[in-house]
Amino acid sequence: MSCHVRRLTVACLALCLGLATACQKQPSPPPPAPAPTAGQRLDAARQTVLAGDCARALPELEALTRELPQSGETFLLLGLCRAKQGQSDRAEAALAKASSLEPGNPRPLEALGILRYGQGRRPEAKEALGRAADLKSANPQTYYYLGNLAMQAGQCVQALDYYRLSMVKDPAFGDAFKEYRAAAAACSKSARPTVPPPGAAPKKPAVPAAAPAAKKTDASPPAAPASPSAPAAPKKAATSPPAPAASPTPASPSSPQ
Repeated sequence: MSCHVRRLTVACLALCLGLATACQKQPSPPPPAPAPTAGQRLDAARQTVLAGDCARALPELEALTRELPQSGETFLLLGLCRAKQGQSDRAEAALAKASSLEPGNPRPLEALGILRYGQGRRPEAKEALGRAADLKSANPQTYYYLGNLAMQAGQCVQALDYYRLSMVKDPAFGDAFKEYRAAAAACSKSARPTVPPPGAAPKKPAVPAAAPAAKKTDASPPAAPASPSAPAAPKKAATSPPAPAASPTPASPSSPQ
């Protein structure tokens, strides 16, 4: 009898232990990760743009302009991507908005100037790039395109100064070196005086003839006028030294790639 009670007690204890284990509170699943903030999404969009994938970044940037309407960088990235996608008008609007939000930032003006340069709008390109340069732009392309515009206007000295600045900003910027060499050659040629061909003797300058001596007055009455005779052939006038040829206009640099 005692053995039976002992076995029954053990069975009851085992049953209670199992029920207690089953009744323990199960751990809840981890909470979902919080949605990324607008700033985090902008960081991700920036990386996408830097990777060259504007097609994927554009929808996110469009949405971010509504969530971050005062973010100049959002409109700058949007303008750069729109320009890359060939949407020139919408790109210019976004870049102008970025510049108005961050008037001390040269980057929107750099992009505006380069966009307008590519469209052949030279005065507007010069205005935007000049403002970027005034804001101490660190982009070598700012000064490269200003150099191109100066060369196209025949302003040799200013063009060479801009190309030098571009090379200082980025010594590895090959286009600036190429255009600097071309501009230096063109400017040197335009400033060189005209040289006469070898073997040609320089002509003497004309010497003015001495004034004729005054005739002595005669007391006799003047003679009747003679019949007009055929005029004598005019003497050959002495030629003056050849005038220097006009300086040729400097060649315009090739358009950037």
